[in-house]
Amino acid sequence: MTDAEWSFELNPPGLHPMAGNVEFFFDFARELYVILDATGNVHRINEALARLGGWEPADCAGQPFANLIAPDDRPAVAAILAENAAAGPGADFTAACLTADETTIPIAWRLSTQPSGMLYLAGVPAAQPAPAPTPVPEPAELPAPVEPAQTEPAVVAAEAPPNLFQTIFEQLPEPWLLAS
Repeated sequence: MTDAEWSFELNPPGLHPMAGNVEFFFDFARELYVILDATGNVHRINEALARLGGWEPADCAGQPFANLIAPDDRPAVAAILAENAAAGPGADFTAACLTADETTIPIAWRLSTQPSGMLYLAGVPAAQPAPAPTPVPEPAELPAPVEPAQTEPAVVAAEAPPNLFQTIFEQLPEPWLLAS
């Protein structure tokens, strides 16, 4: 196949034919993706993260990534980003995402660095700690089960049903019996 056959309408002129497919994947993936520049500012977020946080992707572009993180987690995240900004090894960390309505959602992030200086973050909502089990109240004392009364079944004399084949056989005319 030639490059032209691989091309899609999503590809702007001059880009590699598969570049549009990456953009398409970025926008429609369920995972949460953020691309940061070397200074820690948001270059782009995907639609899944925008929906989760209640933001518009265009409003996040150019903002510090710290604005998307809960205030308690900002110092730790800033230290991780600074450590990895110069093509560090990457890192896995959990930080709470601050939504547009000021609630927080813990996100497990994976940071990878690119030679260009861009930082890529992929995340999934972290498992919430299970709520403490509520104690089950002891059941109230139940009365002892009552045994059903034992009664003798009534014996009814009944005739056995007639044998259907015998009844039909008896109703057949004599010549019919002889013919067989």
